[in-house]
Amino acid sequence: MARQVVAHQNDSTSFEHCSLGQRYSRPTEIMDLLEVAVIIGPWNGANPHEVLARSKPKLEKMLKG
Repeated sequence: MARQVVAHQNDSTSFEHCSLGQRYSRPTEIMDLLEVAVIIGPWNGANPHEVLARSKPKLEKMLKG
């Protein structure tokens, strides 16, 4: 999911819900994990989370820790 978020430079529960085709709570759990991993920024009200990993190479580096 992190790679999809970076590719689209968009992250919101509705984006993940549509992308995954799963119940609403699962995308919320995934967003929490992406936020903890500092791949997306913190909750921003009705706006999508800011995607902090701007490129695939940066994301891969973040995922490797």
